[in-house]
Amino acid sequence: MTGYLPGLLALLLCQLAGEALSRLLRAPLPGAVLGLLLMTVILLTLRGRTPKSLVHASRSLIGVLSLLFVPAGVGVISLGKVVAGQTTAMVVALLVSVVITLAATAGAFVATSRWQERRRAATGRPATGRGGEDAA
Repeated sequence: MTGYLPGLLALLLCQLAGEALSRLLRAPLPGAVLGLLLMTVILLTLRGRTPKSLVHASRSLIGVLSLLFVPAGVGVISLGKVVAGQTTAMVVALLVSVVITLAATAGAFVATSRWQERRRAATGRPATGRGGEDAA
């Protein structure tokens, strides 16, 4: 359990810092998102040397992630009449967010593919197929 606590503390401190920044800067982003961005910057500076306690804490939280959705589900059910009146808006928002997500995913895939091709061309390595076999 000792290995878990420092990682959990790091996660909570990043969230707290994000909340503080959000309120201090009156940012349009939630504090949790700013905390996540802060954690991302920290992890990028570590360059793959993620502390084991942070890995352990993160995996433990992912294991119980579904439980964190229970309060939201209860809220939706208890406010059923309000939600029912907003069905059209919710469906439109859902469809728009799916289209945006698909476009962002496709854009990220294309950008990553182009970056890998440039990198391969710069190093002179041939493109490889599945399993490391040379592409035809």
